[in-house]
Amino acid sequence: MSDSIKIDKAELSPEVRNELQNIADEKREFVAREERKSELIQMGEDRSRKNPLSQMARALVSGRNENRNFNLSGNTVTADNVQPIAESLKPSMVLAQSGVQVDDFNGYGDLVYPIETTAPTASYVAEGSGPSASDPTVTPYTAETHTATALVKVSRQLLASGNNVDEYIERSIANQVGLQMESAFFANANVTNAPTALSQVSGVTDIISDTNGRTLTNYDELVDLKKSLRNANANGKVNFYMSPNIMGGYAKLKDANDQPLVPSTFVFDEFNEGYITSQIPNDLTKGSGTGLSTIFAFTPDAVRIAIKQNVVLRLDERYADELAVGMLAYVFHDIIVTRPSAVAMARGVKFA
Repeated sequence: MSDSIKIDKAELSPEVRNELQNIADEKREFVAREERKSELIQMGEDRSRKNPLSQMARALVSGRNENRNFNLSGNTVTADNVQPIAESLKPSMVLAQSGVQVDDFNGYGDLVYPIETTAPTASYVAEGSGPSASDPTVTPYTAETHTATALVKVSRQLLASGNNVDEYIERSIANQVGLQMESAFFANANVTNAPTALSQVSGVTDIISDTNGRTLTNYDELVDLKKSLRNANANGKVNFYMSPNIMGGYAKLKDANDQPLVPSTFVFDEFNEGYITSQIPNDLTKGSGTGLSTIFAFTPDAVRIAIKQNVVLRLDERYADELAVGMLAYVFHDIIVTRPSAVAMARGVKFA
């Protein structure tokens, strides 16, 4: 495509020639911007493909960990006398595992979710009469940019000790970023600079109206949670999310004959396939009630995780005088509740 427009000056007035030249200049600027944008996107994709830690971060956040053996130092050292690192125990990440969609567009610009807020209506009419027009409404939601980040300082001596130290560092830093995202999502209140906590999203139904919280004695609250979603026409698969304390309390329920109490068929499958995570706190206070927790229930399509960009940088110079290497990871993201009516919670519950 030519970058200039041929103008017959003998036939055009100065005003027209100026206007045409302005159009040509704008076209050149537009083409240059698009080419630069393509270059930046390609650079980001190439950097992500070449950066093993970035791959690890994306895999852990999205729940698609391929368990690759990445190596930060460029050397694979094996020694019979070096044992694997005994890692500290960490919570499990459950959102992606439970079917919540991860939109990893890793690019530039905005990610927009069109959300239907008013559906079209239908009606019966008498013979010879026409229907009344309905006005469906679709509201665009633009994913915001929130930054979850972690900085790790690793001694060069540790990196040189071998036996997959590199893989441990990669997994650890990526895991912590993902855990921070879920921790803020399940928090009792909004976390500064994080996406809105699920318990604070407008339109989410709370089935617990008790002033001081509620002590659980059976599975009725689970039934009410699922019933609430079905009444809201959330007809997909329902997932329960609860803390280990709450699941442990359910596991101890006994009937009159001291036999394990089994949930009704209405919630039997959902309970047995429920997701347990220590990311859900057990320290909620409600009125005079303390040590309370929250049970969440929602269909996977009610929540979306938008990953705008995830980057890992190796900072060789930052701690050079300490014979250490810095690893900086960050994820630009948002967690969006696209269907609040497909989310319910029992906020303020515990077992005796």
